[in-house]
Amino acid sequence: MARPRAQDYDTKRSTIFNKSAELIAEAYKVSKALIFHYYPDRKAVLFDVIRIHLAERIAMERRLVSLLSDAVSEALPQAEAIP
Repeated sequence: MARPRAQDYDTKRSTIFNKSAELIAEAYKVSKALIFHYYPDRKAVLFDVIRIHLAERIAMERRLVSLLSDAVSEALPQAEAIP
């Protein structure tokens, strides 16, 4: 059975968002007002955070695949030379 929504749901949700906006502002040494100068709403901030995180993750995985491919390419000729 689904859990019922708390009476103070909207308040808690707003508090969570405000704290996350404070953490983002603090991390980048800007004000929350400046964040919302560049983003129209909360969803846009969240979308960009997720988009940037995924782009960084994809780039990291591509580097890893390249490194592993290079390592396998270097190791294969040596393995084939063993009788």
